[in-house]
Amino acid sequence: MRTSVTDNQIYTMKTFLRNVATGQYFQSLEKWTPDREDAYDFGIISKAMKLARKTRIPDLELVLSLDGPALGAATPFVKFLFGLSHPRTNGRLVAGGQA
Repeated sequence: MRTSVTDNQIYTMKTFLRNVATGQYFQSLEKWTPDREDAYDFGIISKAMKLARKTRIPDLELVLSLDGPALGAATPFVKFLFGLSHPRTNGRLVAGGQA
């Protein structure tokens, strides 16, 4: 997957699953690796989420990595399962979290 960054450079985004307890990245159903370079790149978030739900491994996190300098983020998978909480008033989202 390719994504554009504000400095008009194009970076490639990679999508990984990492076991928080072991620090290892998913490589295959039978193998995990400590090296991100050897890990399986899901390409898109929905593929990683589908496998994480199917395997039901506790403490997985979704790792998004851009090939640019120091770009990347990790989010515990459970936040994707249950969604992030958003303030609501009468069934509507409230901007800035204020009711």
